[in-house]
Amino acid sequence: MALLSLTLRAQSPPPRLQSYLKHFVAKRSLQQSIVQKLASSTPIKQEELLSMVYRTMYKVLERSLEDLKEMGFDEKTPFPEDDNVKRDETLSLVYENCALFSDVYLRYPDITEALFRKITFREVVSQAVLFCHNRQDVFVDDSDNGKLLSLTMQELKLKPKLAGFVNPYRKTLQQPKAKERLQKERKKLPRGPSLSKEL
Repeated sequence: MALLSLTLRAQSPPPRLQSYLKHFVAKRSLQQSIVQKLASSTPIKQEELLSMVYRTMYKVLERSLEDLKEMGFDEKTPFPEDDNVKRDETLSLVYENCALFSDVYLRYPDITEALFRKITFREVVSQAVLFCHNRQDVFVDDSDNGKLLSLTMQELKLKPKLAGFVNPYRKTLQQPKAKERLQKERKKLPRGPSLSKEL
């Protein structure tokens, strides 16, 4: 029993990381309002909103990654146990923006990839996603956050797609299925007299 207790204690996140994870969960709940707003918008409005979100996100992630690099903070640096407001806020911006990006990218992959061609964004967001994944503190592989990031990495082609991986929100996947259903429905329709016969 003592050995089991020791093992569980060793696997628990450090106190400061535990505290941040609570903040992260609260922030994620606020981010859902953005996702809900997108869902209730028209396709044109969705593209406008996503363009705005991604342009802001691009600037934030690019600057935050540069700032962390200048501080000597990389993907191998342990989660900080000391107080440093600028570093902590910068790290938090990377985590939170990667989570929000994952939400909207997986839900709107076609619009997102069309915007990738207009905004130099794919490289920056890929760096941020890999940074979060490789750190294994907030986005631990077997956690909900880690699973979300894993799906994003597969969509971004940062890791091989697992067998059976399909994003149901991709229109390119929905169209053939819709066409197939339409063809089946047409076959079921009774054939009536042609126009020439009626005349």
